[in-house]
Amino acid sequence: MTETPLDHAYAQMQADPDAQMLRLRFYDRLLGAELFVLLERPMAAGQDRIEPKILTSEGVSFVLAFDREERLSQFVDGTEAPYAALTGRALAKMLAPQDIGLGLNLGVAPSEILLDGAAMIWLRDIAEQGPTSIDARPVALNAPRGLPQDVLIALDAKLAGLTGLAAGANIHRCAPRGAERTTRPAARCVDCFGRQISRADGIGSRGLSCLSRLCRWQSQPYPMLYRCSA
Repeated sequence: MTETPLDHAYAQMQADPDAQMLRLRFYDRLLGAELFVLLERPMAAGQDRIEPKILTSEGVSFVLAFDREERLSQFVDGTEAPYAALTGRALAKMLAPQDIGLGLNLGVAPSEILLDGAAMIWLRDIAEQGPTSIDARPVALNAPRGLPQDVLIALDAKLAGLTGLAAGANIHRCAPRGAERTTRPAARCVDCFGRQISRADGIGSRGLSCLSRLCRWQSQPYPMLYRCSA
């Protein structure tokens, strides 16, 4: 089977166990991945809660999940099995309060790993951390320089998940008035699926939320900043 992003990140982490950045990169991939969770039984019509299949080992309970449907099928020897698709982030938030761990890709992939309940609490806490935003009027946009390699790798991974949702995006070093220079995404939002689009006066969480709201972006030599109004 083709190597998945989780396989690759796991192999890098195992190759250098002392590298904290590689460990964080693996767990970031895990939080952002779509996982296929094996269920105890199919969900009934109208049911809004899943009932994962639980594996118990040495008194510790684990939910079984896989990063490919084919791997789940391989685990159950090709027999029909109910499952639900969740992001790693959603699964961590679900399991952490119950002190249940995660068994990932057990027996079917090089990235197989057992994460106990404490690890899921840690992942949940990481997932709940959000970026810091500022609101300020930009006075200059320049080409970004000296971006750390780890930042570029992380951006590449995040943007790869937006295939089909964005026509393009620019990254600029922004000099907002009255604040330190920072590097932020900037682009021209040309379509926001029916939402009203207005000229932005500043940069902030709303101004930078167009991409996450599935706006279509068009690269421009000197892009204007736009924001979507609800």
